[in-house]
Amino acid sequence: AAGLKRSALVGHSLGACIALELAAHHPRRVSALALVGSGLQMKVSASLLRDTEENAPQAVQFITAYGLGKPAQLGHAPTPGNWMMGSGAALISACSPAVLHRDFAVCDAWDGRAAAGQVRCPVLVVAGAADRMTPPAQGQALAQAVAGARFELLPAIGHMIPGEAPRPLLRLLQGFLRAPE
Repeated sequence: AAGLKRSALVGHSLGACIALELAAHHPRRVSALALVGSGLQMKVSASLLRDTEENAPQAVQFITAYGLGKPAQLGHAPTPGNWMMGSGAALISACSPAVLHRDFAVCDAWDGRAAAGQVRCPVLVVAGAADRMTPPAQGQALAQAVAGARFELLPAIGHMIPGEAPRPLLRLLQGFLRAPE
């Protein structure tokens, strides 16, 4: 729609899964790929899947608490006055329960092993050291499955990397996207 012939993609969580699939299936359209808070698989617990469908407020509370690293849970925020637990819950609550459930069901069913082996552009994988939703080992496995991928670990950061560490993530992305192919 934007008329771009080729572009670099950055995706977080489910967005990273989508970006990986796009790069695998349309390699001429993707010049570089940054995958944030992702893995080769994104399994979701049966109880969380059930809650996303039957008890959205409880699911939102769990996702927020489980998705943020300890510093964010205890009041540390990259911007003064931002309450990460409250803003995270508000952001997730803005999603309709049906969409929230579908997104988590897609994550649970997704398997990126085949796609990872097909990607030929430069790839950066970024993980949060305190990510409990997609642990760093899953990010490392993803980086190892993509030829030549670079892996970066952000200390004390949970799954909500763009909100918890926007400046460190931006620096990584800028350095990666400025690097020659």
